[in-house]
Amino acid sequence: MRVAILLNRDLPRLRTLGKQALTAGYELAHGRRTPAVLPEFDGLARLVDDNPIVLGTDGPPDHRALAPAELLLWEWGWTPAAAARVCDIRRRIDLPTILFPGPLDRFWRELDAADVSTHLAALAATDAIGVMLRDTASAYAAIAPHAHVFHMPVAVDVERFAAIATDADAREDVVLLTAPTRFCGPATQLPITTHLAFRRLVAERPRLRGLCFAYDDGEVRQARAIVRELGLADRVEVRDYVRPLGRFLDVVKSCRLALALPHAVIQGRLALMAACLGIPMVASEEIETHRTLFPRTCVRWYDVDGAVETARRLLDDDAFAASVRRDARAAVDYYAVAQARQRLVDAVATVRERRRIREGA
Repeated sequence: MRVAILLNRDLPRLRTLGKQALTAGYELAHGRRTPAVLPEFDGLARLVDDNPIVLGTDGPPDHRALAPAELLLWEWGWTPAAAARVCDIRRRIDLPTILFPGPLDRFWRELDAADVSTHLAALAATDAIGVMLRDTASAYAAIAPHAHVFHMPVAVDVERFAAIATDADAREDVVLLTAPTRFCGPATQLPITTHLAFRRLVAERPRLRGLCFAYDDGEVRQARAIVRELGLADRVEVRDYVRPLGRFLDVVKSCRLALALPHAVIQGRLALMAACLGIPMVASEEIETHRTLFPRTCVRWYDVDGAVETARRLLDDDAFAASVRRDARAAVDYYAVAQARQRLVDAVATVRERRRIREGA
């Protein structure tokens, strides 16, 4: 199936190919095979097309390049660019179209009211919506009642990620405190409770160290300032995010525990990686992926006492930690590439059948 994917960014082809080349080079240098699909939006088209047509928002759609496409996937952001491109494409080409939305809460928080009509027009031209989180399905079904709404989390190459895991008895006394995220401000996904719980733990267990990441220089400076104010400067290492993904996993795979209490409406990819790597995780129960993978170690995002108590048990009770790792590894198979591919194939079949019925009517 020839697939076109519209990414909500500039220079999408260059970025996508660069990311693939960097990943392949890193894995080859470490004697490993490149993951079949990276766990991110860019990879969804490659579930059904090894060489998808990649479009972006930095210019008008290339309608000649789109001519062979049988399916259009697009990434919904809060700016109007991608939505306007979809409207333009659909005016010229009657392609089955599937939308993959980003964080629901941030979308409406960042959206300019003047752009609502453009977004609704793009929705009207969309046949199906693949939601990252089942919890949000009813919201998208309500705003686009004509569309087929289905669960489509990012695909995870579980076997290849799990293959690099460190043995439980070889782990270091390091607690992974966050994947890359902003520490403060409107886009934050990291309530301060994550570090408050760690501060309580480290007071009891002086050998513990914390590890967290931030995306850019400004966020690194902000994170280090906050960590310093919390009295954790000598206990928590704040690092620039390392790319590609395999390099990040090699850095964190020896962590004994993950402690992350975000409250945003997000996919929870850190939990997916922790499950593959066999890192038991204390996580916030508000996030669907956390409840799916780590149901026995979830707490409310503000429950510092609960987080500390659960972390203590994971650190002290080897049998409990082993069972949490085992259950998470079994549950993460739901997100594996083969299952993701089948979900997308089934959605395309549903869209085509609905179109056939509609056109027959």
